[in-house]
Amino acid sequence: MPDHLPAPASRPPEATPPRAPAPAIRGAILMIASGLIGAIIGYTAVKLLPHDLGVRILAGAATGLLVGLIPFFIGRRRHLLLARLSLALCVVAGAVLGLLLALPVAAVLACIILAKKVDALPGA
Repeated sequence: MPDHLPAPASRPPEATPPRAPAPAIRGAILMIASGLIGAIIGYTAVKLLPHDLGVRILAGAATGLLVGLIPFFIGRRRHLLLARLSLALCVVAGAVLGLLLALPVAAVLACIILAKKVDALPGA
């Protein structure tokens, strides 16, 4: 190796501001954080409610979620906002009165979605 070549100059560290995380990473972080917060709230609610009331509420909400999938899948291609709202309303109705209220709410919302005019589909 020749001795007449200069030594490579070291570059000073660049003072660049930290970049914001990519949208996908930000979404994943938000999803994990909201899941943890929901789990903490759910655990606290179950511990603070008397006897098995918390378990009944959570089971009703889960039942409402399952029943709410019917109008959601009916409406996701027709009217996405109504589909999401119907899912949320069925979960709330299930938490309040279980399957007794979630099933009629799902039926009425499915009928409303079917009666609504189809939104313009992208690419159509």
